[in-house]
Amino acid sequence: TTLFRSSRKPSFLSDAGLALKLSTQLKMQPLKYYSALTSHLYEEIYRDESEYITISMVVVLTEFQGQGFMRKILEAPFEEARQKKCPAVLDTDSMEKVARYEHCGMRKAAEKNVGRGTTIYAMEYR
Repeated sequence: TTLFRSSRKPSFLSDAGLALKLSTQLKMQPLKYYSALTSHLYEEIYRDESEYITISMVVVLTEFQGQGFMRKILEAPFEEARQKKCPAVLDTDSMEKVARYEHCGMRKAAEKNVGRGTTIYAMEYR
């Protein structure tokens, strides 16, 4: 599952609600979502961009991991970013996930410690 949209100032609050709904449907623990912090971080990084593609959530169920599904899921937002000549961005909360996104062609653009031992990593595809 992937959710993405082309936006200058994405609506992270609606994404948080959707993330919670999806996490409940997938029987996952509620997701930690730092929407205000991430929104601010994106605005710092991409202040000179006229547009960027926000990837709200990528979920590959455990039994399907390691089979190339994440790369396939990311093809649509990456293609839109290439067509619009703008970055596709997402955030994640662990270095293990950073490595997975890097394997799919993304790079770590920034990181921010948000307290309580949690760091948010901003990833981008160009």
